[in-house]
Amino acid sequence: MEHSPVGVATSSGVFSHALSFGEAEAVTVFAENAGLADAVATAVGNLVRGEDHRGAVEGGIRRALSIDGVSGVFILYRGVGGIGGSVPPIIGVDPDGE
Repeated sequence: MEHSPVGVATSSGVFSHALSFGEAEAVTVFAENAGLADAVATAVGNLVRGEDHRGAVEGGIRRALSIDGVSGVFILYRGVGGIGGSVPPIIGVDPDGE
């Protein structure tokens, strides 16, 4: 990520007590502030649904990145993950510490 600090929020249509109209396991948004990240994660999360999992992920990423102030997005939906824009590096960690 080029700019810090950054606002980060995740919305889920599966793992949450909050009402969601979407079906994504996770929509994580990186934005210029946390309020914007939360609003976009919720809005895009509500759009990710249907049997075309790849298409839903691609459409969600395009929608999120069309909003001013959003720098990056990660979406996980039924085994399909997609990343768009600028997101922090994702690292692998050995759970055994080796």
